[in-house]
Amino acid sequence: MKHDERYEVRNPEIERALRTLATLIDGDVPDGWGWGLFLVQFGDHPKAEGGAVFWISNSERAGMIDAVKGWIEDNEKRGKAREQS
Repeated sequence: MKHDERYEVRNPEIERALRTLATLIDGDVPDGWGWGLFLVQFGDHPKAEGGAVFWISNSERAGMIDAVKGWIEDNEKRGKAREQS
């Protein structure tokens, strides 16, 4: 398989599944909306244990990274608020 610098880890089966799911998602998302999809193996903290996180999106990378960071920050705040109550 040819090296593609966009990928740190290659998995033809997952890449094929991502492309298939992307086609399905694109058909149902309203115009003007972006989306991103992660695939991870079940288990605890796959990235920390050397596992891979696979990703596909129809949006520009920087914008999606900002959106995901904002989502993580919001959810971490909500989680801390629940723990304190």
